[in-house]
Amino acid sequence: MVKIPLFSMPMCKKYSASRFSLAYVTTLIGTAITIIVPLILSLSSSQQLKIQLKTYHEQPDIRFSYKTIVNLQAKDVNGKPNELFYSNIQQLNALRPSESFRAASVRALEVDNDRDGLNERIELIFEFPMENELVFQVQAAVFLSYKLNNRAKIHTDGLAYIQYSSGLPGSEYVSRGDVVLHQNQPMVVGDKVSEFYPTQQIMDEIGTSMSSIESEPPNIANILKRRFSMASSHDMMVDYTERFSSWKRCISCEENFTSSPKTFILSVTLDVPVLQQIVYVPTLGQTLLEIWVSYLALLTVAIFLMRRILFFIFSNQLFSSHVTIDKIS
Repeated sequence: MVKIPLFSMPMCKKYSASRFSLAYVTTLIGTAITIIVPLILSLSSSQQLKIQLKTYHEQPDIRFSYKTIVNLQAKDVNGKPNELFYSNIQQLNALRPSESFRAASVRALEVDNDRDGLNERIELIFEFPMENELVFQVQAAVFLSYKLNNRAKIHTDGLAYIQYSSGLPGSEYVSRGDVVLHQNQPMVVGDKVSEFYPTQQIMDEIGTSMSSIESEPPNIANILKRRFSMASSHDMMVDYTERFSSWKRCISCEENFTSSPKTFILSVTLDVPVLQQIVYVPTLGQTLLEIWVSYLALLTVAIFLMRRILFFIFSNQLFSSHVTIDKIS
């Protein structure tokens, strides 16, 4: 009758030797190699990891600070230059001539499509009433609040600068682009929040010291110049990169220079990058974690190879040892 195997159980071979035998020394050397070699390899790879910078992606928390400056370069129907200025910053308006101020209708919308508490874009529309004036140039500065809350914790402000000029009069300018973080140096990650508000510092200087603006009234140009110098000292800056722009010509004004549009509209859309790349220096904990993961991976391979080597040595009795086979009762 043919017998059918129903159950199997492996038998264990044990190789034993005295502490002063060559087989025992070989086992100790093999164990030491299994532990030390992966450790050396993982530490050597970590030296390269320390030199290289790390990156991760995060959607920043960007909010409209409800502070804007708009400057329109215009001419009246007789060709006389006229500067129109708008700002909702009180300390700035106090230092500007009142005759150049032009009140504007401002509409702001923060769009959060996925309802995660982070804006995907900010839409702004400025509408200026015109009094027999033709606009040839527009400058605008939009103040923003910028926060990173993941690994690098940064609270700062940003400034979106929009500028366009044309030889032909216009009735509307549309601008769309991204609010981008520029880094000259990697950030340091940790639990401490780093706060840096260059634009607010400039506004405080303008409001408290007449000497800080020299002899001329404050305008967008000197605010930008001072902000760039302050931001460069901190190796980071949040600004605006324009991707699309459109200047709507005033056709009726070109045909008849004695007429002018009733309003001038400035439309700005600020897109928030969903995957803003952040460059940072890894912490000691992150470096040790990478070393540990690398060590475990190398240790697994080393254990497998060393067991195969020791199996070959003892199964072929290259070094004398006593073999014991466990019996199954």
